[in-house]
Parts: sequence; C-alpha cells; structure tokens
Amino acid sequence: MTKDTPLQCAVLGAGAVGGYVGGMIARGGRPVRILCRPSQQKVFLEKGLRVDGPQGEFHVRAHSETSLDATGFLATTAPAQAVSGADLAFVCVKSQDTEALAQSIAPHVSPTATVILMQNGVRNKELVEKYLSGPTVLEAVVLFN
Repeated sequence: MTKDTPLQCAVLGAGAVGGYVGGMIARGGRPVRILCRPSQQKVFLEKGLRVDGPQGEFHVRAHSETSLDATGFLATTAPAQAVSGADLAFVCVKSQDTEALAQSIAPHVSPTATVILMQNGVRNKELVEKYLSGPTVLEAVVLFN
C-alpha cells in the first residue's frame, strides 16, 4: 500500500457487528469486501445494507463479485475473495465460528495484513494465531450488538 493506493479492507461476518463495521468503511468511500452467508448475499444484492447507529441511518449498495466499483461494498461468500489482498481484515463472526473461519482464510491472508478481532467474546487471539502465523493479530471486545 502506498499513499495513493487505497487501504484494502475485508470484513469477515455480516451480522450486527460486521454489518456496522463494513457499512461504516463503505460509507467512508473505502473499498471493502464483506464475507457473508449466501442468504445474506442475496438480500444485500437485492436491497443493499441499511446501517442504523450513533452516526444516524444510512444505506450502502452491494455488488456481486464481478461488478465492484468505487461505491458500496463487495458481498462475497468466498473467504479467499474476501481476504486476498486485504491490508486490514476485521473478524466479526461469533466466537464459536472463529476457528473454522481462521482455517478457511489462513491460505489467503497476506503476511503483511493486520487482522483485527472485533467480537463479543475474548480469548480468540491465540486461536486465530494458531492458523495465521504471518499477519499481525489484534483483539478488541465489542460491547454493542
């Protein structure tokens, strides 16, 4: 990443936490890829993502894997597509899904990436580091949902 190259962001999980984080990144005009379930992807592609938070309510458009442009976000069900080339990856899945997610993204996360755990639970950092030996892994506790 250079000063002229936008920071590449991935949000892994599209629930309340991931939707908010991904929506805020997209609203800020940054490219973001959100890893979601197929049922969520269908809704996102049809209706977009509505975010209602302390900054007010807003809407961002979703794009399929083949039509990402400068606005909105890419909704994907493929872990490799979500994290490949990402500078920042925000892990926003439930704690019980953390290990499976870490295993699925491990071959695709850049060793120079920073992975930020944004979850309601704690003690997932060591679990993620077991699968991601290169990237920096940071942990935060999210108290909203």
